[in-house]
Amino acid sequence: MRRLPFRTFRDRSILRLNGLLFGLLSCLLFGGMSQAMAQSPSPSDTSECRLQEPVSLPDSLSLYTSNTPRIGSSDAPVRILEFFDPNCPHCRTLHNRALPQLREMIPADSTALYMRPYPLSRKSAPQIFALYHAHEKGRFSQLLDVMFSFGSPSSMTPKTLRYYARAAGLPADTLFRAVASGRYGDRLRRSMSVAKALGVDGTPTLFIEGRPIPRSSYRPKCLSTLIRKHLQTSSL
Repeated sequence: MRRLPFRTFRDRSILRLNGLLFGLLSCLLFGGMSQAMAQSPSPSDTSECRLQEPVSLPDSLSLYTSNTPRIGSSDAPVRILEFFDPNCPHCRTLHNRALPQLREMIPADSTALYMRPYPLSRKSAPQIFALYHAHEKGRFSQLLDVMFSFGSPSSMTPKTLRYYARAAGLPADTLFRAVASGRYGDRLRRSMSVAKALGVDGTPTLFIEGRPIPRSSYRPKCLSTLIRKHLQTSSL
């Protein structure tokens, strides 16, 4: 199939992306999305760091699958699951500040971070589709870093996608076609089904081995304590 130059997509106007894609996905995907939830006040010491009871999932759903974007080795002894929105400011803070600090507190290669999108508004869909495409190309973490560094755009334009692609090392026209095609809609709906089954109501929402982490325990020190406790328990 002939590759179309990027400017061809630009000339077709944002209406195709904002009209067709947003209009269709608003009906299919976004019925009653919650707004981002502010993080609760942090506990004063690690004695208050805790995990909640595990949440059961229907047999048809799974927390960790081979096509779930992952940062870290699949052989890591502790699996952390995050539901995120690329436009969520609390998710940005978690990734830009808390997680780098956490990595300095825990043994190397002890955790794998699995990422499931939970869009808080329909404008996040194109970015999530771009992340799915980047995952297929082995550039998920690079594009996620770019998005969290770039901030929340007012709308997803070809210019924004071109910047994302260049910064993450992806071909711009290929990325645009993947986003505009809407072919990742089913994958996003499955992720949202998992979120609904787990009672996710905002972002970020974290789990350690299927057990929810209260937002009051999202500090690096707390997360480190919970991870070390799990490592000690699993080694017995």
